[in-house]
Amino acid sequence: GDPDDLPLIRLGYELESHEFIRMQAVRAAGGIRTDSARAFCLEVLASAGPRVQSAALEALTSQDLDAAELARLSEPFLSADFTRLRVQALLAVSRHAPDRGTELLTQIILAPEAIMRLEGAFVTGYLKPPGGLALLERMAANDPSITVRIQAVKSVAMWPGSSALPVLARLLEQPQRPLLMTVCRALCGLDRPGDVQRALEAEGVALEGGLLVREHPPADLESLLQPLHALPHGRERQAIA
Repeated sequence: GDPDDLPLIRLGYELESHEFIRMQAVRAAGGIRTDSARAFCLEVLASAGPRVQSAALEALTSQDLDAAELARLSEPFLSADFTRLRVQALLAVSRHAPDRGTELLTQIILAPEAIMRLEGAFVTGYLKPPGGLALLERMAANDPSITVRIQAVKSVAMWPGSSALPVLARLLEQPQRPLLMTVCRALCGLDRPGDVQRALEAEGVALEGGLLVREHPPADLESLLQPLHALPHGRERQAIA
């Protein structure tokens, strides 16, 4: 960002009462790597409401703050009621102290609230802690919230293809259509078609004539006739029984 824009950004923040606009102003300040912009973000972090504070913490991660300093600033927000702020704090602490981050992540994943588990699934994909891929597979298969399960699949796809492929292939057994579509899209996003095909075939899936076919598909898969993007080069395929 242009340092000359900071006075206007600050003025807009101070004059604007709408929370969303204030968050955008803080994020814009985060893209300006100057001492003045950093001081503005720190000021907002210390004085704003939780939603705007989450934007300030996000903005500070793009500044050249020492990881230990950013973790220190984030520590008070690890128990914040606003989920996004709590997750931003967790990410900052995890970059400095991975073991502590894993401990906190476990608490989020086991939370009774689905929104917390969803954020936990996202952070697991971002941080890729030891055992995280197996945990995401269990979440994708068993979490009571379909929204959490879909996020778990998306987070699996954040892993390198060689690690994600077998998990995604196994998740094709899941009968829920939204989840199955997410798995298919994740597979379509991988850029090594030979590896994709071998992983699918290892799980009893075959690619025949541009179609993704299960030998023993879940019952609901019979009605899944929506076009998918190519595996992986732009030709449309379908997932059918």
